[in-house]
Order: sequence, then structure tokens, then C-alpha cells
Amino acid sequence: MKITTCLSECSLPEMLEFIGYIHKTGLLTIRAGPELKIRTGKIQYIWFSQGHVVAAAKRLDNQGLLRLINQQSWCSDRVTSKLAQICPQDTAVGEYLLSQGVLQAQHLQRLFSLQVLQPISTCFSLKKGRFEFETKVNLPMMEMTGVSQSTTEVTLVAQQMLRRLNKVSSRNPTRTGSYVNTALI
Repeated sequence: MKITTCLSECSLPEMLEFIGYIHKTGLLTIRAGPELKIRTGKIQYIWFSQGHVVAAAKRLDNQGLLRLINQQSWCSDRVTSKLAQICPQDTAVGEYLLSQGVLQAQHLQRLFSLQVLQPISTCFSLKKGRFEFETKVNLPMMEMTGVSQSTTEVTLVAQQMLRRLNKVSSRNPTRTGSYVNTALI
């Protein structure tokens, strides 16, 4: 199954709820931009398993979660790279790192928030763009923490995050007086 639509026809929260309602597994690709002339970084990928959100990334290189772990300085790049290489192919890399004692459960929750919830909340502010949902895809185990949330939970949390971001942005304008949101830039 493949669904393609524009934000002007269906909002992102509506699409998330639809995917959750039909309990589908697949990939939602969001392309942002007024003219839809997409540059690298203007695309967000969100994966679902049986209607639950399981991962998100800006690129399809299967390195986003490992980069994020290394940015948090919870363990060395060398350790995460080595363990990721021996991680079973049917296991989320976050779960594997947890089982090996490299990460703790609260680290996985934090990673899910940084990797999934924050980018989705930013996508909620998009006015123009399009998205495509494809069901014939493999889940990216190297991008998965092992944490998942229902689309309803993700929508509620993302909307709260967006409200907080807008509140902070209204108090901290850029030099030109406009506000910059860099999650998709």
C-alpha cells in the first residue's frame, strides 16, 4: 500500500492517527518546502510498526541513532560502532546496547525523545509539503531504540513540545525578528 498526499489535504497529526488506526507497519516520508524543491535535510522519515511510531531519521544511512548516542557521550564511538556491527539483525540497536550494559533504560527514553518526538513536533508546524506512506519497507533496526509509542501519544507529546517551542521562540526572536526552527533544515 502506498499513500501520497499534501499537507493542504491532510495534516500530519491526521496522517499519524490514520496510520495508528489501521495498525500498519511502514515508512512515512515527509518532504517540506514551499516549492517542494527538496534539499537534503528537508526530508524527515518516520517508521511505524503495527501503528506505533518506532523510529525517525533525516537520512536513510542507518547512522542517525549511533550519531545521537555518541553526541550524548554515554559511551565511545568505538564501542557503539563495534557493538552495532555484532548486533543481531532482528534486534533494535538500542535494545541491544541496553542488554550489553552500554545504555540504561532512561537513555533509550531520552534518545526516543531526541530522535522521534522533537523532529515530529517540528514537522507539525509545516504549512506546505507532502508526505508518502509506504508499507513495503523493512524496519531500520539500526535506527531503533526499542522504544515505541502509539500515534496518539506521539501526537499529544509533539503538540505539547511545539507549544513550548513557540512560547520560547516568541520570547527569543532572531536578529531579523523572525523565528528559526532548524529540525528540518
